[in-house]
Parts: sequence; structure tokens; C-alpha cells
Amino acid sequence: MLPLDTSQAGLIRIRFSTLSVTDFLHVCTFTLPFKDYAEIPVLPVERELPLLRLSKAVVETEDSVQSGEGELTTDLKQIREYRVGDRLRDIHWKQSAKAEEILVKEYERSKELYYLILPEMERDFFKDDLENIYALGKYLIRQKETFRVALTDPDNGSVEICVVTAEEELLTVLYKIYSMYGSLKSGESSKTYDWFEKQYPDMYGVIRIRKGVIVTPIIIEQY
Repeated sequence: MLPLDTSQAGLIRIRFSTLSVTDFLHVCTFTLPFKDYAEIPVLPVERELPLLRLSKAVVETEDSVQSGEGELTTDLKQIREYRVGDRLRDIHWKQSAKAEEILVKEYERSKELYYLILPEMERDFFKDDLENIYALGKYLIRQKETFRVALTDPDNGSVEICVVTAEEELLTVLYKIYSMYGSLKSGESSKTYDWFEKQYPDMYGVIRIRKGVIVTPIIIEQY
């Protein structure tokens, strides 16, 4: 067993350079080159959360993120002329026959409410931010709340939305945070908030974690 003592949460990488093989009596021992490494995730401390009034984010659903319009409801908004890309099942055949042109039924779009955590990881506050994410995630899981965590890839700027319903998924999110942001330098951050501010200027109610503090709600104003 390898003794390991650490006071910091994160991802510990251990590199191996040689491998020694021996018998029970240590009569014959062979040492071979062995290039490999192991990653050991260390969980943060589950700190006690302050009294928070958590709000759910008002954002478009996953379908609407792709379409830019929102998920369809059964509430009829209007009847209008056909446009390229409209679904055939939305054609209003009776009205189309009367008007002698193709008309379609346009429905209202819905918005989904859920807890959305935006961690803005910084090297100088990495430990505190990790503890806040872990404690907040454990709290929401105990409340049987499904929530999402947004992570921005520092290499290509893409954003991954991780859905969390159980502790195993929360641990997966922590591992991704270790891998993505463990090598941040002092003064660098994950830029997650900046990405969402540009993509969804009308979104509000997200839970923002920055500089070791849980900030909620945060209103992203349209610009």
C-alpha cells in the first residue's frame, strides 16, 4: 500500500519509471523500465453551506438550444404561411384549402426551470470553489433535485452541460473539473460565465460559484 497524505483536493498524478519483480524470499529480483502513470482523485471537504435562497435558472431547453427557439408546447400561437423547415404535421389543411396557400400552426415555446451551476474556477480559489461545488451538489442531491453543471473546455472553449441526479454523477463532474482546470495558472479562470453571458443574454437565476463564494441569483442582463 502506498501511503498518501494530502490536505488539498484535486487530481494527484503519480508517474512510474521502473517496475521491480521479486520472489517471496527476494532471491531473484528484476527491475524493468515501466513508463506509466496513475491518477488519484481526492475529494474536497463537504463544508457547511451558509443559508442560501437558491433560484432555478430560466433558460431554454436542450432542444431549444439547438433550434434557438425553445421546445414546442400545445398552446397555439398563430396560423401563418409555410416556411422552409416547418413540420408537415403542423400544416393546417382546412385553412390552407380556403386560403389556397399552405398555412401552418405555430405553437408557443416553453422554457424549463432547473438549477444550473456555473463554476468559474480560478487557481487562487480552487480549493474553496471545489468545496462549494461539492457541498452544494450534495445538498441538492439530498433534496432529490436534478441540477446541471456547466464546464468550459479551456483548450477549445466548448461548453459541456453535465446533468447530475446522484452522487456518482457529481463525482464524475468533480473529476472533469480536476482534469480541465487543475493546471490553471494564477489569475486564469474557466471563463464559463463569459460564455453563457454571450450565448444567453436573457437567462437569469443561475448559481454562480466564483472566488470561493456561492453567488445566487445572478441576473444576466441583455446587452
